[in-house]
Amino acid sequence: MIEQAQEYMRIGEFAKAEELYLELLANEPDNPKILYLLSVAVKRQNRREEELSYLQKAYVISPEERFVLHGLGNAYLHQGNTDQALEYFEKEIRIDPNYPQGHAAVAYTHLRQGNWQQAEQSARTALRASDEHQPTMLILAAALLEQGKADKAINYYQRVIEIDPNNGVAMEGLGQAFMLNGQAAFAAQCCRNALELDPSQANVLQLLGSAEQAQEQWENAAEAYAMALELSPESLDSLAGLAGSLSQLGQLQQAESLYMRLLKLDPQRHAERLELSRLFIKQAKYRKIAANLQPLLGLPADHPDRLQGYVIVAQGQLLEDEAEVALRTLQPALDGVSVDPEAQLLHVEILTHLDQPGKALKQLAELLMLKNVPSRARLMAVQLGSTHGETEQLELALEQLYELEQQGKMSAAQTTKANKFRVRVHHRLGQYSQALAVARQTTREAAKIVNLSQELEYSGVEFPSTEVLAQFPAIPIADGRSEPIFLLAWPGTGRQKLLAAMQAHPAISIANESPQNRRELLLGVTKNDALEAMSETDIRLLRKRYWRRLKQALPDWDEVQGVVDAQWLPVEALPMVYRLFPQARIVILDRDEADMELSWSLYGYPDISTMLQEYQQQSQLLIQAKEQIPANFSEFDWDQLSAAPESELKRLFADLKLPWDAAVIEAFKRADAPMVFPAGDWKYYQGEQS
Repeated sequence: MIEQAQEYMRIGEFAKAEELYLELLANEPDNPKILYLLSVAVKRQNRREEELSYLQKAYVISPEERFVLHGLGNAYLHQGNTDQALEYFEKEIRIDPNYPQGHAAVAYTHLRQGNWQQAEQSARTALRASDEHQPTMLILAAALLEQGKADKAINYYQRVIEIDPNNGVAMEGLGQAFMLNGQAAFAAQCCRNALELDPSQANVLQLLGSAEQAQEQWENAAEAYAMALELSPESLDSLAGLAGSLSQLGQLQQAESLYMRLLKLDPQRHAERLELSRLFIKQAKYRKIAANLQPLLGLPADHPDRLQGYVIVAQGQLLEDEAEVALRTLQPALDGVSVDPEAQLLHVEILTHLDQPGKALKQLAELLMLKNVPSRARLMAVQLGSTHGETEQLELALEQLYELEQQGKMSAAQTTKANKFRVRVHHRLGQYSQALAVARQTTREAAKIVNLSQELEYSGVEFPSTEVLAQFPAIPIADGRSEPIFLLAWPGTGRQKLLAAMQAHPAISIANESPQNRRELLLGVTKNDALEAMSETDIRLLRKRYWRRLKQALPDWDEVQGVVDAQWLPVEALPMVYRLFPQARIVILDRDEADMELSWSLYGYPDISTMLQEYQQQSQLLIQAKEQIPANFSEFDWDQLSAAPESELKRLFADLKLPWDAAVIEAFKRADAPMVFPAGDWKYYQGEQS
């Protein structure tokens, strides 16, 4: 009868096996083996309470029977009672110290309890008795992994895979070990191998997403996390991973929605709450930051997430030009026992914003004394030192740059930025040969306006006469928006500094270059006869197309009154500008030719003579345009603007018919013009330039 019951167990007929075991038990009620077999039969039918009851009866009858002790340990382990399970497993190996499965069971229970060292020790004991036992090797590898011993864990996972190439658990574990070891590419391959065995493993897809993220393969990471979420829609880690990947891909709104969904499921996910706030900063949604971080700001005083929350809130306030408020907000992060370098860097930015460069330099000097200083701190020290420092700070700035280069910690973009500062430092120290030498190391693409002028080849352009222009019908603007503001300014005239000042006005927004370029539209028609032939319908259609393209470059389209079209625009475009927008304001920013030529040389432009030739040609065209086109021109000279910024900027805003705002002059003072040098400095380079 017992053989028949075991056959039923083998073919999965557990209920029939149970019936036979019960008949046997009726004849032998004190037989521990039958009680044990009955416990297995009911366990297979998912009747775990009855399983435990049969095992307890067997234990009372035979308290030292090894299979009974093992069964009891597993039953309690299933209930989550690891202490009770460990008690029976340890009793089992005291009875039989050479029983490998007993030691493996003890190791697994320690693993469940988080006792990694005891788990490792017990697993090694089990392997001494049976060195090819796969479950034990997996337990040992997991215990090693939890202790950060990735290399040793890799060894055991690979041993299991050598024995059984289709062991998906080992493949996943090997991927985790490679990730811990910083070998993300190997980890990703392990995940793909595991998914070939079983594509429905959400946890492996999540690990694959992490491995792809570590390699900055954001599209692959997003795909893996999305597939993981299809299998496990409530996986918070997959939600977080997908949100982070989409953020890196520039899909900010989708990323924001995912973070919001995650935080609704678990409001205690602090890291994701911080990431959502950083996303708000990317999207200029500064007003949302404080509300989102409120739960973190109520944490204990020195909790790192609380302090990081204050840093992000202050960062948003600074970006809204509320520097003094930002300084007060940041104070708890600066008063902490251990101050985060990011908080110190933000403190420096705020002090700079408040026009306190001396305090900012002092703060930076303290920060640079720390170990593992962020490269951004060194670059900031160079920038501040080159602008505000005395000789000692300037020499320190050069040392910081040298140290960064020696460490190899600068990206290509940072190297370009660093060279720009290096040029300025050498210039301020009177080291003109060195300044020019560094500039020649950083060869830049010729200014866009030069390339445009060369492409157009309109050296013989004839602008429409005033009489012709007067015949053009005035087409009123029907969309209620004021006409755009155009800026004609060459490199070296302080263009970026003027734009920063204009953007500080609450009624103005700046539209820079855009993927769908507006320039080609404004340069589409330049000849007199073509301009005259344009109908009212043509004008309205082109104007609508222009506004649509402009809108794509402006996130705050609905909130501003005036728009500065800051794309590079040659003089040849002015007839079309006037034809489409006769009331548009054209702001011209110019400077002495020799001073601009110095800026071009020190900025690293490759062919100064060509730039100079194109500038002179554009200047002659501009004289002709101003004589023949009755547009609204506002002309400024950089040296006069920098000498008397408030009066000159007030003149500009009066021309724009906008009220004066003090934020404009503050922004002008704060904005950097790194490659615009004082008037007359070109004389120092007369013997240096070829």
